[in-house]
Amino acid sequence: MAAESLLFFCVLQLYLAGFFSLSHDLIHEYDEMIRHIPLEPSHILKRRSVDQPLRISLDFLNISNLENPSMVKDILQQAQSYFSRTLKVRKTTTNIRLQRSCPNQLFFSKNADGSGPGRVRFCQESCNSSRILCGPIEIPEHDLDQCRVCDKNGQNCRNDTRPEFTAGEGHKDADFILYVTAVTHGNCGKSSTTLAYGAACQQESGLDRPVAGFINICPKRVTASELRSSYSEVLATVKHEIFHALGFAPSLYAFFRNQSGEPLTARRSNGLPKEYDDVLKHYKWSEQTVRMVTRNDWLTRSGTMQHNVYMMVTPRVKEEAQRHFNCSTLEGAELENQGGEGTALAHWEKRLFENEAMTGVFTQNTVFSRVTLALMEDTGWYLVNYEMADPLRWGRNLGCLFTKNSCAAWMKAQKTAGKSIAPFCSKIKKQSDPRTGCSLDRTSVASCNLVEYEQNLPTEFQNFLPGFIPGISESEDRYGGAVLLADYCPFYQSFTWTQKGEEVRTSSCISQHNALPYDLNYALEFYGIKSRCFEQRTKWMKEKCGTRYTAVNHGSGCYKFHCESDALRVEIAGGFKYPCFHEGQVLDISVQVDSWSFQGTLVCPSCEEVCSDSGFICPAEIKPAPKNSQPVSKTSPVTCSECSIIIRQVLHTQLLLMIVYTVFRYVLEA
Repeated sequence: MAAESLLFFCVLQLYLAGFFSLSHDLIHEYDEMIRHIPLEPSHILKRRSVDQPLRISLDFLNISNLENPSMVKDILQQAQSYFSRTLKVRKTTTNIRLQRSCPNQLFFSKNADGSGPGRVRFCQESCNSSRILCGPIEIPEHDLDQCRVCDKNGQNCRNDTRPEFTAGEGHKDADFILYVTAVTHGNCGKSSTTLAYGAACQQESGLDRPVAGFINICPKRVTASELRSSYSEVLATVKHEIFHALGFAPSLYAFFRNQSGEPLTARRSNGLPKEYDDVLKHYKWSEQTVRMVTRNDWLTRSGTMQHNVYMMVTPRVKEEAQRHFNCSTLEGAELENQGGEGTALAHWEKRLFENEAMTGVFTQNTVFSRVTLALMEDTGWYLVNYEMADPLRWGRNLGCLFTKNSCAAWMKAQKTAGKSIAPFCSKIKKQSDPRTGCSLDRTSVASCNLVEYEQNLPTEFQNFLPGFIPGISESEDRYGGAVLLADYCPFYQSFTWTQKGEEVRTSSCISQHNALPYDLNYALEFYGIKSRCFEQRTKWMKEKCGTRYTAVNHGSGCYKFHCESDALRVEIAGGFKYPCFHEGQVLDISVQVDSWSFQGTLVCPSCEEVCSDSGFICPAEIKPAPKNSQPVSKTSPVTCSECSIIIRQVLHTQLLLMIVYTVFRYVLEA
């Protein structure tokens, strides 16, 4: 009886590990990832320097459904170049040939000659003769390796020499194969807002590095107009999905290695991690990679409570997170805890990393920071060029309270100290009040995304203490930010202006496609890569021939900036430049452009806030600003005969259009 109980226990343990032994080395794998791709043995790979720029081989299999396939190809090639400049790997010296799947996912793990155990896949009796998939994509026959089989007992192991199972040429001079398609499949359903999705599908046997993956572009979403107006967003989405395929994915965490090539998670003799999670559908990783941490003093409207978070605790990620947030006791970088399968644990926590591109939802001006590059280095498969990292403003130097507690705790502490609650906000979004602000990094005109929900928020995400929302004396438990992944913390977010349900333009300052038509540019805004958002103290006005129009949208606008040795300068449309000598300085602007008189104000940010990311050393502030330091506009007499009535009619039409423009639609693309 004792022997029978022990046998049952052993079988149960093997089952929980993600496979069970049907003979001495038969493996039943439960996920769709194919591993054990024989390139080179691990002892050879470990000795090889990580000095080869990553070579991604792009294989466009089916993109004819796209309205502009050539532009999509250009985007993929830009991404290919980015990763070549960002990541280095141990050079692949052989052609990459992908493995065939086995019936019922049963295979033996052998040496290449059929002896065992080893790290080469041999199917039980036969390989699958049907389509071999990489995600939704059928792998071309010329990319597949020889079919290897053993009999049902793991003996008589050999190559299947039938013509349909012979080896193809594979991919030469490549370290990773990326299959690209554009089909309405899976996440690209009719009602989906997804631009693209992707993942790895095969890993090599030596060090477990992914060597093949896919990206599917959603043809209904990536239209020609989308590519023209949101080119940078589509490019960021493509890079985001490739990062997932290369390593930033829960299905790969258990395969991470240290810099010496040793696994961070314990392995069995066949090279696979010891345990498999049947619920989450991935191998379980060790606490050297991801660890659950309990926050015991998580502040909410109801008081403090326990709140569990998952942290990526690998060495470089921990170092970069501590440096970024200026918190020496931070355990690592927090992973997303919401969004369900495909989002939770697969992205950075939105509350802490807002516009980092590897969060679970895009909101504005996405950047790939040093923390994301650190994760790639901590896979053990890559060396990283940190010069390719984008600056991340969100959370920078905000300390341990910001990173280890709720936004409720942060807002309370800041308000108690008489300081700004930024990067969060407490202004309720109302269509009746079109006043705007700026995103934290000033790349977009933005609106505080605080909204009222129909029901109370989950207790741990009730972030507003009594009296914290102006004009709201009760029911704060129903108020939160529009982005759920940010733990309902509200922040200034870019938006899209629409007209009759159609997108007109976004509020991004750095996109010249958002420039207003000349006759509607009442605040003399300037859009382009060198533009940033500046607050307006008063509404701008445009006047001619006794007719005055006051802009409906106000509070902030986009203007060109110049980092100069004596001062930050702001440039408005028409070429007028105004020096900012100190933070908070109000620029009173009165200019004449093409016989129209414009009046308005701009509020100066600090020079460091706008210029420091480029490495510019700002001059010392001068407060108060020197007298007579602002440019004076030259004016010319205007002839108004017989034109006043026509002008009033034109302005009335423009006013109606501008009111339509103020309908906000938050863009929450994954």
